[in-house]
Amino acid sequence: MRRKISVVGAGAVGSATSLLLGRRPDADIVLVDSDERRARARALDLTAAVALDGGAGSVRGGTWNDAAGSEVVVIALGGPDPLGGVRQVGVEIARRAPDAVVVVVTTPVDAATRAAIDATCFPRGRVIGLGTVVDSARMRSLMAQAADVSVTAVQGVVLGAHGGVLVPVTSTATIAGRPAVEVLGTDGLDAVVAAVAGAGENLVDGLGERPGLLAPAAAVTEVVAAIVDDSRHVLPCSALCQGELGIDDSVLAVPVVLGADGIAAIVDMTMAENERLALLAAADA
Repeated sequence: MRRKISVVGAGAVGSATSLLLGRRPDADIVLVDSDERRARARALDLTAAVALDGGAGSVRGGTWNDAAGSEVVVIALGGPDPLGGVRQVGVEIARRAPDAVVVVVTTPVDAATRAAIDATCFPRGRVIGLGTVVDSARMRSLMAQAADVSVTAVQGVVLGAHGGVLVPVTSTATIAGRPAVEVLGTDGLDAVVAAVAGAGENLVDGLGERPGLLAPAAAVTEVVAAIVDDSRHVLPCSALCQGELGIDDSVLAVPVVLGADGIAAIVDMTMAENERLALLAAADA
């Protein structure tokens, strides 16, 4: 069965996301932008890239009419007023794809997710922000490098607010089944946490004001795959909490179970008391 997935925003992240999603053999990607000519030109380039990459999916530029009935809509807007853009897009999504699951990549991602929830009036589980998926992948990769093992042997997650108060949950992190603190030592684990916290500033220093490109695109592709495939994968995504984890009426990255209808559940994962208090502080912030 073919799956229609629309990506709103033909900029760098939206284009990279369209390329990665276009590798799915069942994917029909519709790239929508306020500049229709830009969307169609970008899609023309991406179509060749997907073919060269061996992908069997399709990428086409289109309008909101083409996006009608999408199963998933990814919002990857930039610009000077991203939250205003998200609100406008949310209204269109509600009109054109009322049954879609919405995945928000636009930063600030937690505020943008809340704007999308308000604009679409969708149930909270059908609007998901990218959250700290990238931060978590970065922590796992840094722990793997420090331990000289494959990243597949590492388990760990970062919660909280991407670009704000991050909460690395190191108390339950493991490397090859052993507690990460035993493998790396306290100093080694602290160095990883510091590197995760400083990654955003280092990226900006080296790459400019909008450095995020490939990692966010890969992360949103993983989120969309979990939805389309109904995999029940647990990822740290931005979600509107209404009492879960002791958090009320706040959007931030928490562990969520992803399936065909979006967020199936918010997981009350085990963490140290200082980590739980830090998560509550992130919610307050």
